[in-house]
Amino acid sequence: MAKVIATPEVAKRFAGVGVAVPADTSSSALRAVLKEDFARWEEVVERAGVDLQ
Repeated sequence: MAKVIATPEVAKRFAGVGVAVPADTSSSALRAVLKEDFARWEEVVERAGVDLQ
């Protein structure tokens, strides 16, 4: 996955939707980024009172 994320084409697509590609694309670094993102969005959803079905 790190090789794919590091390609210019994928980086450009990510940038087009507002996703920043981290400098470290190792699996452990990506896992940490996803864990942080999930925690952040979980808080946003809870504060907004969104009912997940």
